Amino acid sequence: MLTLTRSGAAYHGTVTVSGIVTCGGAVVTSTFTVGVHATDAGAVRDRWVVTKVQGTMTQSESAQLGCIASGATYSVNGSMVR
Repeated sequence: MLTLTRSGAAYHGTVTVSGIVTCGGAVVTSTFTVGVHATDAGAVRDRWVVTKVQGTMTQSESAQLGCIASGATYSVNGSMVR
């Protein structure tokens, strides 16, 4: 499970998982790092909350099991569904 830690209007978290990527039929370990920042906020049920975020998610696999390192970076955009 990925837990995001808040720092001001930014949120950041890292999680390591196995089973998403394989190499030569073997399961390798991947690390996902997510960093987002608030781009909008508003009142919801008498509380001020973040309603939109924007940032990146990076997926990386170190060289392991005789395979080369790999990875990708994705843009992340999200909004609250009411």
